[in-house]
Amino acid sequence: MGWCKHRWNLPAIVVEVRPSSTYSFNGIPLDSTEVIFQLNSPTFRKDTSMHNGVGQYVGTRVKSNQALDSVINSYKADSAIYGYRIGIKTAQMQARMLKELIKLYGPGTKNPNTDHGLYWNLKNKQRLILYAPDYDRIIVLNTNNLSKTCYQDNMNGVIDLGGCNIDQYFDELYFRKKL
Repeated sequence: MGWCKHRWNLPAIVVEVRPSSTYSFNGIPLDSTEVIFQLNSPTFRKDTSMHNGVGQYVGTRVKSNQALDSVINSYKADSAIYGYRIGIKTAQMQARMLKELIKLYGPGTKNPNTDHGLYWNLKNKQRLILYAPDYDRIIVLNTNNLSKTCYQDNMNGVIDLGGCNIDQYFDELYFRKKL
């Protein structure tokens, strides 16, 4: 399994796999980077002591699927992966991945919160893809259980996917209740 760690970043639990020699993106090998899988955890989203509006990080090395299952189960996370992040740290990898994304999905939409970011909201495929070279990442998300109007993370900021009401979005995202 290689080296893995778990961490959470508002409001997902993520599992980082290193080395990632068994993964590729549309035929492009990802052996020189990390691949991070995202899992939903309603328990984590409800427990504000775990995030309280800021990201937290806890690392655990696991060397077996059983050890990884134990970490995932401790946060009562979904077993289905809803997204993944690919590290794109070199200019060559950034250029290669951007070329492939444009070939597959067209020119993309400029992310107004980053200098060089683009995104593709592929409603017919239930997929949101964010190209964030300013933060060395590509993020691919299954949108079945995500907001259809807003997206937010620490790297890409808030993206209006059509009719975004940010207060309502955050209420739903963090199970906040109006006082």
